[in-house]
Amino acid sequence: MQGTALTPALERLKHVKSEEGELLTKPFLEVCKQILPVIDKFGGAMALVKTDIGGNISRLESKYSSNPSEFNHLYSIVRADIAAKGFSCASGLLWLTRAMDFLVELFRNLLQHKDWAMSQACSDAYGKTLKKWHGWLARSSFTFAMKLAPDRKKFMEVIGGSGDIYADIGKFCTTFSPLLEENHKFLVRFLSIEPSVVSTGDKRDDASIPFSLNSSKHVRELPSHPPQPASCPVAPKLVAGRQQPQTSIRF
Repeated sequence: MQGTALTPALERLKHVKSEEGELLTKPFLEVCKQILPVIDKFGGAMALVKTDIGGNISRLESKYSSNPSEFNHLYSIVRADIAAKGFSCASGLLWLTRAMDFLVELFRNLLQHKDWAMSQACSDAYGKTLKKWHGWLARSSFTFAMKLAPDRKKFMEVIGGSGDIYADIGKFCTTFSPLLEENHKFLVRFLSIEPSVVSTGDKRDDASIPFSLNSSKHVRELPSHPPQPASCPVAPKLVAGRQQPQTSIRF
């Protein structure tokens, strides 16, 4: 491997913003896609995480491909989604960002706590990020999955390739984390989600959390995997109602 497993993502991060400083859809999604091979090295411990990330990337890519010029900027996809009384792409961006928060925190743990076992690094990162959005079943499943975490030394050797993996981890966390924060700030501002909902914990199951597009009252969160737009009720009905329980566990 030329460089480390993070080298492709670092290269694409150089082109993720326009000259005006706006996040570009295709380059941002390409960065996220370049993390998937790294997740592969975790084996079964990250299988559900990888599936969830891949699904949300595909959802946003599909919208982008429908009109690349119109959806060149990442947030234009969400604006169009909401204007059409949908929330599939808004939810996709939210959960993609949350999953990437988890991975960045995991990489930080590997960088800052070199004496930690992989399972400890993963569990700590999960506790600081995704855990706050999951119900008891998802949390239990994640705890079980961590038993499949690979040996830390072997994992670092595999993703290290011919480069300096710790240096690349530091660069990735420093460069990518601010972009994720931009996503959260946009979602807070545009969807009128309370800041505490995006950045702090709410331990209720996703299925019990209502969603609002523009309410000034306390709004909780977007569901992880909503119905497709064609079958979605319009936004006002979503505020009053509740989502149906999920039939599968998602991260």
